[in-house]
Amino acid sequence: RALLMASLRSPETPTEFVDRFLVTCEAYKVPVTILLSKLDLQDAEAVAEFRAVYEGAGYRVLEVSVREGRGVEEVRELLAGRTTLVSGNSGVGKSTLIQAIDPSLDIRTGEISESHHKGRHTTTFSTMYPLAGGGAVIDTYGWRTMIGAIVPLAILVLVLGVFMLKNVGELKNPKLDLPSVVLSTIAFGGLLYGFSSASSMGWGNPVVLGSIVAGVVCLVLFVVRQGKIEDPLLQLGTLKTREFRVAAIIVTLINAACLVTNTLLPLLLQTSLGASAFETGMAMLPAAAVGIIISPISGVVFDKFGPRAISIVGLALMTGALFLLSLSTVNTPILVVALFCMLQSAGQSLANMPVNTWGVNALKNDMIAHGNAIANTGRQVAGGLCTALIITVMTSVTASAGVDASTQVATAVGAGVAYKVCAAIGLVSLICAIFSVRTKKTAPKTKEA
Repeated sequence: RALLMASLRSPETPTEFVDRFLVTCEAYKVPVTILLSKLDLQDAEAVAEFRAVYEGAGYRVLEVSVREGRGVEEVRELLAGRTTLVSGNSGVGKSTLIQAIDPSLDIRTGEISESHHKGRHTTTFSTMYPLAGGGAVIDTYGWRTMIGAIVPLAILVLVLGVFMLKNVGELKNPKLDLPSVVLSTIAFGGLLYGFSSASSMGWGNPVVLGSIVAGVVCLVLFVVRQGKIEDPLLQLGTLKTREFRVAAIIVTLINAACLVTNTLLPLLLQTSLGASAFETGMAMLPAAAVGIIISPISGVVFDKFGPRAISIVGLALMTGALFLLSLSTVNTPILVVALFCMLQSAGQSLANMPVNTWGVNALKNDMIAHGNAIANTGRQVAGGLCTALIITVMTSVTASAGVDASTQVATAVGAGVAYKVCAAIGLVSLICAIFSVRTKKTAPKTKEA
């Protein structure tokens, strides 16, 4: 059993968070009871509306206030004799409620942050607490633990960088143009926020439209400014070189098509195919391994045969694999999905590095650093925007399909449409490579007389 704690104020639990949790539990057939906490702080009309929505969907909703002692006994009865997962966003009172149910437990609790009106993370590890009245409760942790797990690796990378990275080339002293920084931040941030919020707020929402319009306007102003100042943040003049321009477009399309799959694939595997978190990780592992192995091989092939053949083969393989993934259903074996994912990664690795190297090699030495900056920016922005846009498409399709189908089937349908969008982007990159990527012919060597 799972208990989802939600609050309408101090802090507010987004309904999207509630819906995602319920969908996940439905996929694994885990019964859920919703606990509406901090009733002493909530508006009665908002509480009634919340209950009407989720009770109408078939879920039990209990009103809980630890401060008033309200609903605590009912929760204690729910927990007795069974193992229960308690989840909710930080600050809704998970740890406080568990402490009230069994005062013998020593659990950290904290106050709501006055600056952003959200809970401070006090549960840093997922812990199972045996209850005095029988049963056990699992208090889940938040994002801080997962992000903290990366810290040792980040420190190691930092230390290695300090001792192993050496400056190459001529050092310069460019000036940082603050207006360009502000414009680029609003441009890319506004576009990303607008696209990612459309699934929950709707495309007609003023916040969504305002964010996208502000992003587009600031992006135009940013591009215009780069052509007028002496030390631009991005040297857009590099795009005048044909080979680099083509390579930048193709590499950007590759990232736009493939980066979102890191989000799509776990949703497909776990929600539609019923894979566990461990099985999902193992299904994605071969793709990562293949990418590591093929990248240096693609470099050798590029040096010997040039970029054209390997980029076309790689993009064709990547696009085909993305299309095959779009055909996945609830009956598709996990191993088959893992194979398609591996083929997609292989194609991406075959094409990505050779095309990028071909483009950068066409630049003059003093422009290579600027070219790399533009290519990296294009990859990150395209990957972020397309991830937000494609997930929005998937969410909309899944919600429409969910009216007449189960959660598993609806998610598979949504993922299929999303993967078809990825395949379409991959097809555009393939067409660009076929018509625009050329291998320079070297003049034959003549024998000396």
